[in-house]
Amino acid sequence: MFLFLFTFISLFIPHEGLALSEETEAISEKALLPPTKVHEINLVNDWKFFPFKLLRPGDPFESGLDVCLPHLWQWQPQSVGFATYRNIVNLPANMRGQKLALYMPDVYSSYQIWIDGAQYTGNGLVGSDEKNTQPMWLPKVFSFFPKHDTVEIVIQVSNFHHSKGGIGKMIVLGEDTKTVEKAKHAVKLGELLFFGLLFIAFINLRYYIKKRHKAFLYFFLLCLAWAIRTIFSNVYVGVLTFETLDWNWVVRLEYLSLYLSTLFGFLVITELFPLDFSPFFKWVFSVIATTFCLTTIATPPLLFTAYVQIYLAFSTTVLIVILFVLAKAFINDRVGATPIIVSVLLGVVLFAYVILSYQYIVTLNEFIYHIGFLALFLLMSASIRSHVM
Repeated sequence: MFLFLFTFISLFIPHEGLALSEETEAISEKALLPPTKVHEINLVNDWKFFPFKLLRPGDPFESGLDVCLPHLWQWQPQSVGFATYRNIVNLPANMRGQKLALYMPDVYSSYQIWIDGAQYTGNGLVGSDEKNTQPMWLPKVFSFFPKHDTVEIVIQVSNFHHSKGGIGKMIVLGEDTKTVEKAKHAVKLGELLFFGLLFIAFINLRYYIKKRHKAFLYFFLLCLAWAIRTIFSNVYVGVLTFETLDWNWVVRLEYLSLYLSTLFGFLVITELFPLDFSPFFKWVFSVIATTFCLTTIATPPLLFTAYVQIYLAFSTTVLIVILFVLAKAFINDRVGATPIIVSVLLGVVLFAYVILSYQYIVTLNEFIYHIGFLALFLLMSASIRSHVM
């Protein structure tokens, strides 16, 4: 009994000698481990922001604001204006003296960049007014050899054409080979999804010609719309191929493809389950989607880009209605409902992932995005064929 009490009490008595021995052993083991190598750095923190100033290396950088990326301008409802971002990055030991690369995403809506004082070609033209500014969206990779143990990055950004202004995506500094390969890999994934969607689209066009069922026709149009979005968003494969393409049409194609994709996706479901949707509800959604499309074509980007959140909120409501209808069809053991439900649920997960990335809650993974949507469209195509044929 006494032995048990002694043992129990001893658990709460600090064993300084033992603790010191364990700590010393842990430090010794840590000293034997090789230093952790850092292959890339997400440049989130330590940015200085200079609103309404276009500064260059060598200029006095005074009174800057501390910001983190992603960073969108908030000083005006339309976020028009210009600014400079500056960061001095302390390089990890394994990156010093090595060839590095900076992954620079598209920004809102044009930028010029200097790395260690050397100027690189950014996107479009940066200016202090709309007349002297030219927007452009194209992710780029800049390779360089660091001169010191630190790297100075200076970025001028101007926006007079979009409802958002600033840097809305992550800038990454990494080893040259890995960073360049990662960017090329993203482009290849975009091309794979684009051509995969075209293949699926024309298979469903063939089904429509054979069966004359409108679900095949709408799914064909859905594939085309998302194929267009694939090359005019994220890595902008279409802009990489046609760099002289007018930005005003690039942004229009990106937004139009979003509206048309939701419209055709909705019409596919209504054709598969016609008894569960009232003609009035179908008409209302079609009119609203068409109105957004016409607004995108007829108005400048500064105006129509401001209302995409309204459309996304409305589309989310419609998606909830679709899920309710599919759940009802599943409960009633409707023929072909199960594979359609699985397809739609996968679509909900992917669209939620994309929307969360737009809200800067998660970072978009190019592999998950492209392969996920390719799998989604393949599954939807098989489900529609099983349901109709």
